[in-house]
Amino acid sequence: MKKILLLISWPPGVGKLTISNWIKQEFSEFFILHNHITLDFARKFFELNTKQLSEIHNKTRMLIIEKMIEIENSIIITMCYTKNKQEKNIKKIMNLAYKFWYEIKYIHLTADFDNLKCRINDESRKKYWKLRDFDNLKRFIETSEVWDKIPFLNWIQIDSSNLTINQTLQKVKRFIES
Repeated sequence: MKKILLLISWPPGVGKLTISNWIKQEFSEFFILHNHITLDFARKFFELNTKQLSEIHNKTRMLIIEKMIEIENSIIITMCYTKNKQEKNIKKIMNLAYKFWYEIKYIHLTADFDNLKCRINDESRKKYWKLRDFDNLKRFIETSEVWDKIPFLNWIQIDSSNLTINQTLQKVKRFIES
């Protein structure tokens, strides 16, 4: 299989890690860099929504991505992309991936508010300090550009609101293999 850098984005509770874990089972050459691995590391030292946390989170994530690309692993990166905050980092990641001849793909996951409301209360979200309060999720979505897609990538949007997990996974599989 060709080397792939796969970005999976938006919004909280949509199933980015669930999809990533399935991809890892289906395509063993992928490694997962879940957003909360580096975010939770930074949260051990800095408060949420501070410049310091954002800087440590982004630098740590970028260092891991650089090393993964250098050893030529296919990578899944989960994130909550917002144009005003992450476009610069996405371009850095892309430039590095292209330098090492990676194919870059982007999955923009969506779900309606009713589905998100159910999903964010799931116990599995505690492990990574994920957002679990619907009012905070709603406020986060209202104050972020969460529906923005990364405009310069080969991408697919999948609305999982009315899909079974298997239907969603089949769409993902076809996209990766295309």
